[in-house]
Amino acid sequence: MAKKGGTATLQIEVTSDEEWDALLERKGLIVVDVFTEWCGPCVAMMSNLKKIKLEHGSDNLHLAVANADFVTRLSRFKGKSEPTWVFVAGGQLLRVFFGSNAPALMKMIVAEIEKEIKVLEGNAERVSVDWDELTEEEKAKNAELDAKRQLELDKIKAEEDVAKDRVKRRNLERIARQLTNQTVVLFFPHAITEPEEDGSTKRTCQAAYQLMVKYETASLQISDQLDRFVTEEDLKLILYNSDFEVPEEVIEEMKSRKCLVSLLQEVVAPSSPERRTSSSSYSSQLSRNEES
Repeated sequence: MAKKGGTATLQIEVTSDEEWDALLERKGLIVVDVFTEWCGPCVAMMSNLKKIKLEHGSDNLHLAVANADFVTRLSRFKGKSEPTWVFVAGGQLLRVFFGSNAPALMKMIVAEIEKEIKVLEGNAERVSVDWDELTEEEKAKNAELDAKRQLELDKIKAEEDVAKDRVKRRNLERIARQLTNQTVVLFFPHAITEPEEDGSTKRTCQAAYQLMVKYETASLQISDQLDRFVTEEDLKLILYNSDFEVPEEVIEEMKSRKCLVSLLQEVVAPSSPERRTSSSSYSSQLSRNEES
């Protein structure tokens, strides 16, 4: 069926499988502007198509417009807004051109006309693609679209990662503000004197007393202190990121004797009353815990 309006003598309109089959029976090169219903054909290319039609005559070149929504063979082009040009000859699919680059499209049309003339004269064989297969142009277009989609997905993922990292940092900062600066000092049994060893009534640790001055210098104070058994599993957790190895004899001694564990906390403000009385509190805290 001829297209109404100014394109009546230029392009054949195809809106059904029957009209498509009739179109394929024509000899020579057929260039089809394939469009989808909501988008319409590429009107901007009309003047270029008219010029090349006049130059090469109606016998060698046939122009058509086909609605992919109603032609089964063209269903893979449905829903696309980019101008799509399907090259057909002898009922066979030759090539597909995407876009509205007029010089490139005209150059391809001329090249395919020359090839088809040689085929019709018996001087060459037609190179075609099965209708159920993709042309090289379609494969390249799909690869391009896949690459664009992947870039978009990567961009979205990167933005999500940044957002997640921002939330994570904010949460960690909130947690950090709630935590005090603390550390633990562990005194092994061999550094502790038991009551029966020196005739006293409590366990004593000279190393713990000697370190009090160091705590003062480092703006630390004893927050808590206790005697407890430390297992090998506890040691693994304590030394998980250390190359230090506890001697076997010390580990054996820990099975029958308790260690002294001191919890140290950073002094809040050097000028605060808490800081000024920290030195005297060390001794009283240590003695109080050793007596317990």
